[in-house]
Amino acid sequence: MTDFFAQSLQAFQERMRTPWIGSILIAFLLWNWQPLLFLVASDTALRTRFTYFESHTGWCSLFVGPVIAGFLFAAAKPWISLVMDWLGA
Repeated sequence: MTDFFAQSLQAFQERMRTPWIGSILIAFLLWNWQPLLFLVASDTALRTRFTYFESHTGWCSLFVGPVIAGFLFAAAKPWISLVMDWLGA
C-alpha cells in the first residue's frame, strides 16, 4: 500500500515539474487566492464558506482564466529567463 502512495506522489511531482501544468496551477492559485483562503481558513460555518466560494468564483475564474494565464506564462518563461540572464550579466 505504501508503494502505491509513493508511486502516486512521484507521478504527481513529475507532472508538477512540467512548465505547462505548474504554470496553470500557479495561475489558478493566484487567480483564486481570496476565495480559497476564505474556504480553508475562515472560522465561519461550512455552508457560509461554500456559499462565499461559489459566489466569488465561476467557470471563468476556475478554468478559463488560469489556463490562459498559465499557458501565456509558460510560453513567456524562456524569454523572461533570457532577460533575467541578460540583466544579471
